[in-house]
Amino acid sequence: MNYKKNISAFNLLISSISLILLGLFILFYTRNFLNWFPYITGIILIYTALSKFYSFYIKKLNEKKILILIADTAILIQGIIAFISPKIILFIFPGFVLFYSTVLGIIYLISYFQNKKTHTPHSTILLIKSIFFFVISILVITMNFYYKTFIITKLVGLYLIFYGITIFTDFIDEEIPKSYANKMIRKISIRLPVLFTMGILKKTLTKITNYLNNEENKNDSIYKKTDLKPNLEVLIHVKETGAGIFGHMDIYYKGFVISYGNYDYATYRLFDSMGEGVIFFIKGKEDYIKFCNKYHEKTIFDFGLNLTDEQMKKVEEKISEHIRNSYPWLSPKDFYKNSNKKFDDYASQLARETNIKFRKIKRGRFKNYFTFYTNCVKFADTILGQTGIDILNLNGILSPGSYYNYFEREYKRNNSIVITKTAYHPKGIVK
Repeated sequence: MNYKKNISAFNLLISSISLILLGLFILFYTRNFLNWFPYITGIILIYTALSKFYSFYIKKLNEKKILILIADTAILIQGIIAFISPKIILFIFPGFVLFYSTVLGIIYLISYFQNKKTHTPHSTILLIKSIFFFVISILVITMNFYYKTFIITKLVGLYLIFYGITIFTDFIDEEIPKSYANKMIRKISIRLPVLFTMGILKKTLTKITNYLNNEENKNDSIYKKTDLKPNLEVLIHVKETGAGIFGHMDIYYKGFVISYGNYDYATYRLFDSMGEGVIFFIKGKEDYIKFCNKYHEKTIFDFGLNLTDEQMKKVEEKISEHIRNSYPWLSPKDFYKNSNKKFDDYASQLARETNIKFRKIKRGRFKNYFTFYTNCVKFADTILGQTGIDILNLNGILSPGSYYNYFEREYKRNNSIVITKTAYHPKGIVK
């Protein structure tokens, strides 16, 4: 299962033009789009359901789970409803916006109080963002159905135009590559909303798992995209079940895995989604990857980047900045080393299995960890941003899936600093 580079400049150009044209059509012919949208959606849903039924029965999948059959049936029913009652399908856009804006409003409000408590500068901006999203939610609830559907659909068209422009800039970079040494300022780049990227890791993991279920594919032969060796690696984690499906993200640089997270269980709050922020440094990545594979059944996607000297200098400056803004911290296992108790928290497990050093953040926005905002990805992004990587979501919230989606696309391009990709699965390695 070789990860081959297969995105050509022509594909990027066609994709960008298609998205821009679709966005323009939605923007200027909104009523026509809304008239046809339910039926087009119905056709897609019915086709998808029938295709899945075909895979379920004709291809004789190894695991015929009843939940899969129920899910496929639900898709088929939705497709039929789209034809019987088209108006119901039109609730998709306002319903999605209501849900998304409400969730973002809550996240920013929690982040505001969290940052205010630690006296983090500019925390008022988070309050303003929270109010903005709550206002959108109220408008969606109170506005006339057809009017709000009309306005929101136009915004979707506008979004597709900007997304298409982003892909067009990728086409320009592919045809007229810039020197990454000079590409140190992050450009505005519209990517998929975070909710759409959350399922990407799970879907990719399923493909890897199915592939490695064949014994002949374990420890597959290496496919080299280039003879260059990466000098920085990004490790993106995902699990089959539980909260791990949303992923985790580390950086491997100059022999050390660097990670930020909610590792002090004594400070857990709000269903373990909040706590005091902790960084760890693990010497070597082999033991860490084995630990993640064996004890937590995680799959790790490792993307290798080839950086210039200037980029590495900026990365090192940012890492040093985080070290200066932290102090040594011990896991319960090491803090209570004379205790007979066997600590089973994540930090203690890591301390037993790897050569690790923990540090706790002193001040600033990473003083407190929050799963949905100041998380592992946000921290890693402060370091990766020094390389000029141009991933940026409109709402400012990043997920491991956002980065995976970005790196997957960049890896498949010719002119990219993302040069290698490896999947470390509990059943084997795919390169």
